[in-house]
Parts: sequence; C-alpha cells; structure tokens
Amino acid sequence: MSENPYAAPQADLTPAPVVPPSGAAISPYGPYQDIGVLQKIVLGLLGVASLLALGNIYALIKLNEANLLPDDDPSSEEKVDQAWTLSDQLGTADGVFLLLIIIFWCFWKNKSCKNAWAFLYHEKGRDAIVIGEITPGWAVGWYFNMGSLLRAGLLRRRMAE
Repeated sequence: MSENPYAAPQADLTPAPVVPPSGAAISPYGPYQDIGVLQKIVLGLLGVASLLALGNIYALIKLNEANLLPDDDPSSEEKVDQAWTLSDQLGTADGVFLLLIIIFWCFWKNKSCKNAWAFLYHEKGRDAIVIGEITPGWAVGWYFNMGSLLRAGLLRRRMAE
C-alpha cells in the first residue's frame, strides 16, 4: 500500500546546538562560559532604571503642579523646591544606574561573543577562524568607535547652535 497523500507533513527536526563539553577543543577566546548571572544583573538594573525614570516623570508632574499654584500661596515655593530636589535625586540615581548598565552590558556582550566562538569552534574546528570575523573585543568596541563619538560630538554642536 502506498503512502497517504492526505497525511500531514512530518517536520525534519535537527538537534539544537549542544553546549560544548568541557573536554572539547577550546576556541581562541576560551571555553564556553555561563552568562546567566550577568543577564540577570543587566535585566535587574534595567528594571530599577525604568522605575527611577518613572519616578522622575512623577517628580516633573509634581513640579508642573507646583508651578501652577497661585503666587500668593505660601506653600508654592516650598513645593517647587521639593519637586526639584526629588527630580535631582532621581536623575542622579538614574545616571548611576545607566553607567552600571553600560558596564555590565559590555561584560555580557563580550562573554556572549566568546560563547558564540566556542559554539562555532566546537562545530567547525580550526575552520572557524576563517569563518568568524567579529572578535569579542570588537563586539563591544564598535559601540565606542571614534567615528560614532565624533559624529555625536558634531551633532551636539549643531544642536547647540
């Protein structure tokens, strides 16, 4: 009897890449490393920075409300000062968290690129050196290359004019 022409097609499943074993050939950038902790740190910092940004929006709304109070109200100046103080404190904390996010994200990006090399090297062996073009250093460094920094500086000068 022949195959049923109305049968649902069967998918050809290929196995997902396996974490290279500890005894496997090591890539030029080292063995596979777990990056789950760095990922959780970056996501936690992003969450806190988002809450700080929402708090800063709240402080600016309070500042707007305080500015709308009549001038003869004695508490209006005090409310404006409180709103500015809150906004300054939240802005400073948000800046600190942004710096921490950048630092931990750079570490995460570097390690994830090293892991990509470890997978590639595990699959292709020495031929991976020819295939891979992005090094872990450039995976992070291209965000900070001189051309981008110069363009950002020129853009700021144009905006200031």
